[in-house]
Amino acid sequence: YERAFQSTGAGEELDVSFTPRAAVSVGPDGSATSAGAEVRVGQYLRQNNLSESPAWYVFAGADRRALMYNPAEGVDFQNAMYLTQREVVGDAQAGIAVRMGKADLSLAYVRREYRHVAGVRSFDETEEFGAVTVNWRW
Repeated sequence: YERAFQSTGAGEELDVSFTPRAAVSVGPDGSATSAGAEVRVGQYLRQNNLSESPAWYVFAGADRRALMYNPAEGVDFQNAMYLTQREVVGDAQAGIAVRMGKADLSLAYVRREYRHVAGVRSFDETEEFGAVTVNWRW
């Protein structure tokens, strides 16, 4: 589920967008849940015509995902350890994005947290990195 709530600014005023999201997946290899949200503030967020003024926005978002399995269903321990190697994953990111013509450029800082579970012990791990994304529409 994802639903965007947007407020378009008049003229040179800033646009604001808030997008909460949630998901559940069930399958033979395990089930997963996730939840998160993103906030964007900028100009021309809803612009569809690529020849209009350049669009830009700053953004911040966070997501949390958890992998689950039911031990009562029987577990192949070799695969179970593989599936639960990173049982809970959380991402937080912030950055800026610009659209000019058919090109999109995004620069972001990302912090990712993992929680590993092995028996009754859990271990936390954190990664921090920058991300550059370039998209071209044709």
